[in-house]
Order: sequence, then C-alpha cells, then structure tokens
Amino acid sequence: MSFNPNGLPSGPPQQPGFNQGGHAPGAYLNPGWGGVHQPRQPTNRMAVSSVVAAVLSLFASLFLLFFTFIFGFLPMPLSVGGIVAGIVGLRQIRSTHEEGRGLAWLGVVSNSLVLLFQLVLLVIGIVLVGFQSPLHDPTQDDSRHATTPDQVADFQHAPR
Repeated sequence: MSFNPNGLPSGPPQQPGFNQGGHAPGAYLNPGWGGVHQPRQPTNRMAVSSVVAAVLSLFASLFLLFFTFIFGFLPMPLSVGGIVAGIVGLRQIRSTHEEGRGLAWLGVVSNSLVLLFQLVLLVIGIVLVGFQSPLHDPTQDDSRHATTPDQVADFQHAPR
C-alpha cells in the first residue's frame, strides 16, 4: 500500500508478494509464473485473408477439377488476390508491428503454389480441348485439301 504526503493510504491496495511498480504501461503480472506480459498486438487481417484465399482457391480448384476435369483453373483470380493480400499484409506488418508475419508469408507462398497448379491445369485443359476441337479431326483424310487455285478448281468439280 502506498501513502500520500499526508500519511493517508492512496490508490488501490497492493497485494502482498507482488511488485506492482516499474513495469511498462499496459504490462500486467501473471501470478501463475511471475512473468511480466506485454499485451499482444492484433494479427494483421490481410495476412489472415491471404491464407484463407489460398485454402479456398485450392479447394475450389480441386472441386472443379474433380467434377469438370478441365475447369480447375477458374479460381485463379482468388489466388492472385491472395498473393496481393499477403504482400499488402507484409507491408502493413512492417509499419504497424502487428502480428501475422508468418501468416502473410504462408499466404504468399501457398497462393503462389496454388496459382502454379492452376496454370498447369489451364495448359492441360487447353491441350485436351485442342485435341477435341472440330478443327483437328484425326479420323479425316487430309490428302484431299486443295492448296493451289488449280487444285481448288479440280476439287470443286471432282465427283464425290
């Protein structure tokens, strides 16, 4: 208990055995193990949203890949947004000293890997659709294509 200059008690009563003075503002004592704790900074929301975007984008790609086989690349904008959110989160963490630096890096790296996976799915989809297009029909005979004007005239008048 502390006393004012008149000798009267001032402030709330002190608990015996705990040193209440000399700590940083906002710090408190943990009677469980006697350490001084600083209040935690909040976790950066952009870092959290980056990780959430990576998880959603991966699950959406796998879902679309499983049910449609070639449309697994459609959630690509979500992956790009997750990368941007992670980078913005890293910059905000540097200036505000919030928590979540590891989450932001996890979001950037995982969104980049998911984006790479989606690009591979896009290339595979383009190749598969290209082989199924009517422009490329491997069953048709390509020997009857006319390439010169004389061949075009002969082709038009040839019996079928």
